[in-house]
Amino acid sequence: MTRDTRRHLLQSLALPDPEMCTERELYVRLNGGAWFCGESRTIGFAAGDRLAFDTYFNLFPLGQWVQDCGLEHIELLLSGAGEAEIRVVLAHPERPVVTLAKDVIRLDKAQPLAIPLPGQTVDQAVLYLELVALGDGHLHSADWTTRQPPRRRPDIVLAVTTYRREQAILHTVARFEAFASVSPLAERFRMLVIDNGRSADIPPSERVTCLPNENLGGAGGFCRGLSEARARGATHCIFMDDDARTPMDALDRTWRFLAYAKDDAAAVAGAMIATRQAWTIWENGAVFDGFCRPVAGGTDLRDPGQVIGMISDAVQRKPFNFYGGWWFFAFPLAHVRHLPFPFFVRGDDVSFSLAHDFDTATLPGVVSFQESFTEKDTPLTWYLDLRSHLAHLLSLPCMDVGRAPTLRVAVWFWARTLMTCHYETMQAINLALEDVLAGPDYFAAHPDAGERRSQLNALRQVEAW
Repeated sequence: MTRDTRRHLLQSLALPDPEMCTERELYVRLNGGAWFCGESRTIGFAAGDRLAFDTYFNLFPLGQWVQDCGLEHIELLLSGAGEAEIRVVLAHPERPVVTLAKDVIRLDKAQPLAIPLPGQTVDQAVLYLELVALGDGHLHSADWTTRQPPRRRPDIVLAVTTYRREQAILHTVARFEAFASVSPLAERFRMLVIDNGRSADIPPSERVTCLPNENLGGAGGFCRGLSEARARGATHCIFMDDDARTPMDALDRTWRFLAYAKDDAAAVAGAMIATRQAWTIWENGAVFDGFCRPVAGGTDLRDPGQVIGMISDAVQRKPFNFYGGWWFFAFPLAHVRHLPFPFFVRGDDVSFSLAHDFDTATLPGVVSFQESFTEKDTPLTWYLDLRSHLAHLLSLPCMDVGRAPTLRVAVWFWARTLMTCHYETMQAINLALEDVLAGPDYFAAHPDAGERRSQLNALRQVEAW
């Protein structure tokens, strides 16, 4: 073990954030009397206490870094206070765990301790730290580092589209400003707020620019953000929702992965956790086969075995119909061939991924906490869903499945609303089919779906909570 600071950070320790998530087991599993101190951002311990970081936010996806980034060298850098026995574990969902390093150490905040790890040929393995306290002390940081220099230094613009959600966007901007004020990567990030409602009162700053925009929905706002990012010379863009509660650590992890990726078409799709069940993955990316199907949906993030399995599975090459939601989607501007299709607010993210050759990855801790889609169901959302589903099948060459499978999608929408006696939603579905049959010119002529939105709001009488 050595003490040296000439290293490149790959992934830093993520600690619980009460504003984001109160499920501590997503960050660290504490045994004994160990505790987390929010004010000092440290984990305190006494003799006999045990800390385990085989958790969603702190597992290191070694297999993915080796496969996608060519990682050949890795060290764990620890700082804090007190004496402890540490163990660095290599875990694989189908093989016994392997201890790569085990030693008794004395933590020092002023001089972080480097623990070199042997090179590993791995496909789906992950790394994590375990610590058993031998006396009073605390853990301040645990960083996965390398001596390999990055391949590139991405310049990223965050494009955030908002429509009359002033409190949500102000909170998102404040969190970004706080991140940028302390991050060594601050100069590599800028935020553009595309204000479709022209109502957000965002103070101008060095890092954040607010752009009033016509209300053309998410696709229109993100299209404006993409164009502005290009004009500002950015290499990458991140599409992000105004109300998406995304840990700012996700920006750091995304930048570092893109900096090392072997493929310059690399992209990063953020996972989603529904706020009502903050211990469960809603989706870790998704696939579209006529229907939107979440990947790893239902994974219990409190169960280390399930988490290791999900992260290990994510190493495998994504299928052609994999896509990332626009609550957090990072992509290289040089590989953009098509602007977002004018779906207004549903389906644009699916179409954008399927129309491009991005090499999309998912990373632990790159996630958004938000309401699940089922909590937002209305006749309008069903209208938007069906017309986008059908448009994907009819417009994207990779989704040409034929007449019968395409019609089957509409039949499923009809059947579901019939079984639940949601007749207002069925009327909305009929309007969606009518608009799709009108052809591409209909979407071009009605990018804001204003007329249809008025009709759908007017017919909603019984199906209103």
